Amino acid sequence: MADNGNNGNNDSKNPVSGIIDAVARVISGGSDKEVEAPQEENPATAPSNIPQYLQTRRTEVGRVVSDKMEKSVVVSVERSKPHPIYKKVMRRSVKFMAHDEMGAATGDLVRIVESRPMSKRKRWQVIEIVQRAVKL
Repeated sequence: MADNGNNGNNDSKNPVSGIIDAVARVISGGSDKEVEAPQEENPATAPSNIPQYLQTRRTEVGRVVSDKMEKSVVVSVERSKPHPIYKKVMRRSVKFMAHDEMGAATGDLVRIVESRPMSKRKRWQVIEIVQRAVKL
């Protein structure tokens, strides 16, 4: 009799189906021994209600400085760190071009996440408008 690999035992599951079952339990809210407790983060910089695959990517929070393009914005991210010798706090800003389908305007505080290259300079995507700018 030919052996087709199925001896009537369901104990030898395909490893991929085990992963699929674990993911299904996590999505449905069931507990899984491999799932860790969420890490504590600063609420000002913690992403809110974004998918897991986006949480592993690099994220930044910054102000929109230009929204003159269609579906694109320029976001300025400011960083501060003390000088290694003189200890004076130095502020540096970096500008990122980001894909925007949420309609962010100049002055809005937005959260951007790394993504695939969309053009020559655009490699970020707006995922959340943290705070709208005050309109005068």
